[in-house]
Amino acid sequence: MDVVNHSGFGLDEVDLAVDRYSDPVIRLITQRHITSGATATFDLGACSDVHKFAASAFIGNREVLHTSDIDPRPSCHTQIEITHT
Repeated sequence: MDVVNHSGFGLDEVDLAVDRYSDPVIRLITQRHITSGATATFDLGACSDVHKFAASAFIGNREVLHTSDIDPRPSCHTQIEITHT
């Protein structure tokens, strides 16, 4: 799963919440300091085990991206592009 930052601003944090069939706890994966033009790439592991996921991005304490739940089917490869904040 990729979050591409085309916003012209650096992102302080990109979070990915992952819900797996094999794990009753939703896991949070975080990447920090995503510069403008850079991509935050998250390895979701086995696609068949991913039930759903959602992404958020922050500049300081301000949330500039928040997706609803994303169904990984038919492919876990998802690309989200941030073009403005």
